[in-house]
Amino acid sequence: MATMTEDARLNMAQGAADSLICNQLGNRYKDARFETCEHTLAIEYIQKLKLGQLMILHGPPGCGKTYAIACWIRREIERNLYRSRNALGVYITAAEFETKFCQPGYWDLEIRSAWDDLLEASWVVFDDLGTEDPTNIRFKTKFNHLFETRHRSKRTLIILTNVRIEEYGQRIISRIRDWGVDGSVWEIQGEDLRAMRR
Repeated sequence: MATMTEDARLNMAQGAADSLICNQLGNRYKDARFETCEHTLAIEYIQKLKLGQLMILHGPPGCGKTYAIACWIRREIERNLYRSRNALGVYITAAEFETKFCQPGYWDLEIRSAWDDLLEASWVVFDDLGTEDPTNIRFKTKFNHLFETRHRSKRTLIILTNVRIEEYGQRIISRIRDWGVDGSVWEIQGEDLRAMRR
């Protein structure tokens, strides 16, 4: 069996990154790269993240949280595939999480497998926390389970939100402190970058 060259492995990584970013984050993030992006606070914070850590980016809509994470996802996929050809990660929005995992009824094998992936993935990006239905008790229960499981196993969890994480209860706050990461909650202030571009 032929050994894959470094160039071929990097091309595969870049293809995987492009595919994930286009499918999960929309075409507007296809060019998301730390090397060429506009420098923002969100970019500065996400570049500090190391695998195994928790990071919560809290800020108003349009402050660059999702773009920063698109850059981080691309870099992570390229690094992992370049080195080991393995980059298991999950990007999910609160709306997708609520629709998929927080409805009444039994889970089929596909949903159970997707839930296991969410618990075991090397990194999970949870976007738009706070946009879920506030009356959905299942959401809070499942989110707490996800948070606790990843906390126990010290697997990377990145949460993007425009609500204060304190609204999710003392249990979550306690585990954020226990995760042992200095500065894991970053508040981004500033104007809507999308509105400024328009």
